[in-house]
Order: sequence, then structure tokens, then C-alpha cells
Amino acid sequence: MADALSPGQLWLSHGTRHFLYNGKTPENSARYISNKVWKGGAALEADWNGHVLWEVRHPDHHHDGIRLRNGNVLLICLGPLPRELIPKIKGGLPNTEHNAGL
Repeated sequence: MADALSPGQLWLSHGTRHFLYNGKTPENSARYISNKVWKGGAALEADWNGHVLWEVRHPDHHHDGIRLRNGNVLLICLGPLPRELIPKIKGGLPNTEHNAGL
């Protein structure tokens, strides 16, 4: 791990006996549009000795991510909705949109 990550979620991986960890990266990106306490930024897998087996970082990572059985990593990310998609979305409550376009 290049730098320390703030505390996050930790659990055991699918049958590997490794730890999966979601942590908060130190930068305070203006790009992240939600409440900063929920910002993640990194997910990694480590063995019992603390050796990082893989790590992925994303500036829009919210708070959770998992490793899928096929080896891919799925992160929950948060970002503005493209304007062209807005008319295609049904439901919601009018005038409850986030200032940044959520």
C-alpha cells in the first residue's frame, strides 16, 4: 500500500481467507459530490500478514466495493447524472435533486 487509508469496511473474501477492505483515501476531491464522510476511494485485498494482493482506487468510490467470484471488482461510485438521461428516468420526487445534479 503506497499510503495509509482511513478506516473503512473489512470482511473475509470468498473462500480465500484474505481480507477485503474498503478505505478512505486522504485527498479531499472537489469532484466527490456527496457528504465527504461517505467517500471511499480505495478497495484492496490483503493476506493475514498484511501483504496487499491487489488494490484499486477511484475518485468517485462511495463506501463499498466487493470482489466478484470471477475476479472482477465492483465499486459503488457516485457522480452527476448526464443531462441527456434525466428525461428518461421515471419516478422520484420533484425538487429533491442534489445541487450537483444527482
